[in-house]
Amino acid sequence: MPFVRHSADTLRWRLPATSESGQYYWMPTSTLQRLYPYQRDGVEFMWNLYRKKTGGIMADDMGLGKTAQTLAFLEG
Repeated sequence: MPFVRHSADTLRWRLPATSESGQYYWMPTSTLQRLYPYQRDGVEFMWNLYRKKTGGIMADDMGLGKTAQTLAFLEG
């Protein structure tokens, strides 16, 4: 996943932007460092749903961090 330093405490996570808005997803470095790679995939999944203006379901085994992924997405 390509990351670009935005400021001392924020990385710019270059997830696909919508062509109309050019939006990127931002996440504080402290949050990003606490997520496992599979949790980052979940945040990317939610970003893709958001930019397509659609809904989705986060489902996996218990204890893999759906709450952490959701809170990280909302923080970004």
